[in-house]
Amino acid sequence: METPGTPTIPIKPFQTRQLILLGTLAGLGHLNRVAISVAGNEWLIPEVGFTEIQMGWVYTAFYLTYTLFMLPCGTSIDRWGPARALSAFGLLSGLSVLGMGLAGWGLALPATLLGWLIGLRLLAGVVGTPLHPAAASALTAIQDAGQRIRANGIISASALTGVALAYPIFGLLMDHLGWAVALMICGLSLSLAGLAWWFQNRSRPGDAPEKAHASNTKQNQEQHERKPEGPAHQQLNLSALLRHRALLLLGLSYGTFCYFQYLAFFWGNRYLSEILQVPATSARWLTAAMMAAHGIGMIAGGYLIPSSSEKGTSSSGRARLAMISLVGAAFVGLIAMALHQPIAVITLLSLSLGALGLSEGIFWTQAADYGGTASGRSAAIMNTW
Repeated sequence: METPGTPTIPIKPFQTRQLILLGTLAGLGHLNRVAISVAGNEWLIPEVGFTEIQMGWVYTAFYLTYTLFMLPCGTSIDRWGPARALSAFGLLSGLSVLGMGLAGWGLALPATLLGWLIGLRLLAGVVGTPLHPAAASALTAIQDAGQRIRANGIISASALTGVALAYPIFGLLMDHLGWAVALMICGLSLSLAGLAWWFQNRSRPGDAPEKAHASNTKQNQEQHERKPEGPAHQQLNLSALLRHRALLLLGLSYGTFCYFQYLAFFWGNRYLSEILQVPATSARWLTAAMMAAHGIGMIAGGYLIPSSSEKGTSSSGRARLAMISLVGAAFVGLIAMALHQPIAVITLLSLSLGALGLSEGIFWTQAADYGGTASGRSAAIMNTW
């Protein structure tokens, strides 16, 4: 319970609208990232003739450039502000997916199509870098640490909603319109969301996240007389952030988190349909259910961290929950891999992904806090790992 006399600072209405738009961008962004795996599992591998290794390169291409351009992206976010970065992300990422659809619609030779898909996924990785670092930077406008973790959890859960919907919704579009046209529709939707974000911030420049952050920082100093914790309140340059031991360890931990997460994103559907022999339509919905469990864990994790007025919001409190989350996810996941009954495996994998999701908001909040005014760069460094 909160201590009397120290109420939680509420999220302003405009910040609430920002949060809804951020969630929309995150959801559509991840739907577009993962949709290609649905097309790969149900069309490109069995019908076009791509091998699993070739399809793996299509998936990996995105993350090669996504990783290489993450640090320059973080620097750009701190220089130009998260609002502009998120507008560019939505518009350009949508266009790159639209291009993949056009390639699938117009190219017949598998080798040519494979080259175009890999090339466009490389491009998608470059323009896709701002999403999470810019969102984490924008959310530093929320003063209360507990609310900030919840907000980061909501954004990540929105991304997982997009992943979950990719299997049944994109699959349904693919069944009726073909995988290429389905990609075009999804890409166009993301571009429109990017434009909506741009118009929202353009119409209310005084409330843009980067300006709100500066305003709220001042208010925070006036309203909260408490000791700053560690490097979160320092102004750190790129060199200092790269040598920041705690940020390095945070990034390595998040690397293990993401490896497990991406296995589920890109190969979970195929694992259910090909290894566990679940019918294709059922596999779509069951994969969506696993992703939903992951998203529920992300939201729940935010509410397990108290507000700033309560005990337990320090780095050590966050770290304890993150350790429980990662160890619990690994333990349950290992049990799932030892079983062979589809229902048991799917249930345990859902619990494992749910446990994993508990720490998502903590990672992004902690990374942004380490950077202080360079929150975009510090979040980008963590995400590089």
